[in-house]
Amino acid sequence: MSASDNLLHGNGHARADLGLPEVPLAQPSEEERRAADLVLSRYPRYPRFSRDQLLPLLRDVQAETGWLSKEMTRYLSQRLHIPYADLYGVMTFYALLSTQPATRGMIRVCRGVVCQLQGAKELGQRMTELTGAGPGEPAADGQVKWEWFACLGQCDHAPALLVGEEAARDVTPERLESIVKEAAHGRADA
Repeated sequence: MSASDNLLHGNGHARADLGLPEVPLAQPSEEERRAADLVLSRYPRYPRFSRDQLLPLLRDVQAETGWLSKEMTRYLSQRLHIPYADLYGVMTFYALLSTQPATRGMIRVCRGVVCQLQGAKELGQRMTELTGAGPGEPAADGQVKWEWFACLGQCDHAPALLVGEEAARDVTPERLESIVKEAAHGRADA
């Protein structure tokens, strides 16, 4: 086996022989480790993991833990034999995967063209008033966080929001207050 083969197959000695840093083993919390192992056990092709299963697997892990921490990402990288950078790239590309601890109520305001034409900008302004925080910032009480979202695919019911994983459609500024209150309790008023 050549030195480059050793690198591909995770032989730490080859990395050291080439002057590359050792990759430390992941140290997720016990809760994170149990959640990841539980999810991995649901995938029939694991450990010969197929990348077409990656997004559903990451969503399932996030559903168990609330977010994908750095240590969880390293753990999954090592368990799935996928380079950390590849896994992190996937996680940060898809907006519904979170690398930050989740707040109780996440609200995503659609800023697609149709939603913009139907009043999404006004909803964003109202969200800032109701939460006291701009997009991407947690509210003062830490219960709700909101952000702009590229498109929710709810154009026939614009403007739309995503509250957690539930769509709220035909949203008016007046209705927004009850949606924010429900989101703070972990519920959606769709």
